[in-house]
Amino acid sequence: MRSFCEGGLRGDMPRINELFNGRPYRYAYLLSQADDHRGDDIFLSKLDLDSGRWLRWHCADWVPSEPVMVPRPGSEAEDDGVLLSPLVHASDECRRALVVVDATTFRQLAFVEFFTDCAAPATFHGCFVQAP
Repeated sequence: MRSFCEGGLRGDMPRINELFNGRPYRYAYLLSQADDHRGDDIFLSKLDLDSGRWLRWHCADWVPSEPVMVPRPGSEAEDDGVLLSPLVHASDECRRALVVVDATTFRQLAFVEFFTDCAAPATFHGCFVQAP
C-alpha cells in the first residue's frame, strides 16, 4: 500500500478538479485530521499526490464540510480556482458560514457567516425542507 502524504494526514471526502476526472491528476482536496489532532480539529487540506506535501486551512471553532473545487474559467492549471466549503460553528449549530479558499495557495479569500432558524446539515448534498 502506498502512503500518499507526509506528516500523518488522515482525510475523507476527497475531491479533485472535475475537469481532470478520468485522467491523471496531481491534487486532491479533503476534510482532514492530523495524527496530532485535538478532538474535533477538522480542517481542509490540499494534498499533492506527487510530492506527498499538503497544505491546511483551519479556523478555530469552525468545522468544515466536504470541499468543492471550482476551476477558474479558461484555466489550464489543475489547481487554478477556488475551494468552497460550508462550515458549522462548533458550539452553535445554527451559526453557519461559507469559506472560499484559493486552490493554489490555500489562502482564505472570503468568509461569509450567517445564522439559520434551526440546525441543518452543513453540506452541499441533499435538499432539506420542512415537511408539508
